[in-house]
Amino acid sequence: MTPRDRARRRPWTSPVAGAAVAALGLALAVTTPYAVTPASASPLPRAVAGSQPQALPQTGPRCAPWQTITTVPPGVVLKPRVFPGDELGTPAPAPKPVGTAGATAATKQTQPAHPAKPAKPLLVCRNAAPTPFPHAAWEPDTVVGGSRLADSGVVVDRPASVVAPPEVYDVSYVLADLDSGEILAAKSPHAWLRPASTLKTLTALTLLPLLNPRGVVVAGEDAATAAGTRVGILAGNRYPVTNLVDAMLMFSANDAVYALADAAGGYERTVELMNAKAAEIGAFDTLTVDPSGLDDGEQRSSAYDLALIGRDAMRLPAFRNAITKRDAVFPGGKDKNGKVWPAFHVYNINDLLRHY
Repeated sequence: MTPRDRARRRPWTSPVAGAAVAALGLALAVTTPYAVTPASASPLPRAVAGSQPQALPQTGPRCAPWQTITTVPPGVVLKPRVFPGDELGTPAPAPKPVGTAGATAATKQTQPAHPAKPAKPLLVCRNAAPTPFPHAAWEPDTVVGGSRLADSGVVVDRPASVVAPPEVYDVSYVLADLDSGEILAAKSPHAWLRPASTLKTLTALTLLPLLNPRGVVVAGEDAATAAGTRVGILAGNRYPVTNLVDAMLMFSANDAVYALADAAGGYERTVELMNAKAAEIGAFDTLTVDPSGLDDGEQRSSAYDLALIGRDAMRLPAFRNAITKRDAVFPGGKDKNGKVWPAFHVYNINDLLRHY
């Protein structure tokens, strides 16, 4: 079983099916105000004397998969943003004392009829920091980019008059000059992390020089059934390379990636080429397992490597052209049932193009 086969076997849910189930539940709730237990049904269980009641599930906010529930003690004021490793907040300031003359009157007016209930802890969602891959300690003299980049904290040279870089949730980042390659600021630049779809930059850097931009690719079934984000290519249809590149870089389409990989010699061959390209440019933190970037095995990269890869990719006119498009037309085709689908627009998911 190839890595792509394992990726396609990942579970998924249908929003349409979910909506249908929700609608059915709503209909039952509306049409059935109460339930009658048939005589033949088993009676409801009764509480047994001396038995311990079951604890109710803890209530709290519904957090995203990348968040964890954090308990905030009573009297603690949260900061605007809670960063991993920082304190949750600071105790709430004590109220200012009332003047002596009006102290007695104010006390009588504000005295509650019943003692106040103790404050309850607050449950909040907090972003969980990604966990880097473990690796041996860096030797400062051999770190690509210079010995200072072996640090796990913020690395920056700035005059005293320049404001320090802001704290961010991200475990790792690199801010560099595109023309000179000079690193302006970095944080844990060589930490091994999951690259996800940013790995498509290496896919493009590897495949664009090899593929004929005027070529046409016949989409296979493996590409059409790719896991994750898809543009919607149809197996057996012919697609220009330029359209597949647009879908890969504008829309992060995994089906387009696999179609391009097939045109370049196949899935495994593309993985080999990508790892060779990473080694060629000095991106030694990077290991490709799936050319689409889907998490698989030991696949990893670093902020430093992605900066290297991105800088080289920006030298390719086809890459620059694709990532700066706001929208493009993607061809339709005929599905396995014979239905003909028209061409449609693909929009760039990079918000920077619309807001800056």
